[in-house]
Amino acid sequence: MSRFENVFGNRPNLGTKRNFDSRMPEVDRIKRRAERERNARHEAERLLEEKSKELYELNLNLKELNNDLEQIVRKRTEELRRCIERVEEQQRQAEYCPSSGILEQMGA
Repeated sequence: MSRFENVFGNRPNLGTKRNFDSRMPEVDRIKRRAERERNARHEAERLLEEKSKELYELNLNLKELNNDLEQIVRKRTEELRRCIERVEEQQRQAEYCPSSGILEQMGA
């Protein structure tokens, strides 16, 4: 038995040359489709990589801006706390010296 014969002694039907040639366009079509799919996948991967990098950089920038804003809030909160303490101190002094009044203490 040759390597081209099956167990029944028959050769497999490989088709005629004409049948084989008629299948070439189908093979070419499948190859083109596979190439298009491969190119589309590569483009999708490239786009994903680009957008991931962009998102990462924007996220870093956002964290930096957030830190800056937190510092500004802390600074302004401290300024406000000091202003409140001054006003409370002025109110306490005004209670001890009712004749002078708050307006006189503020320079008005």
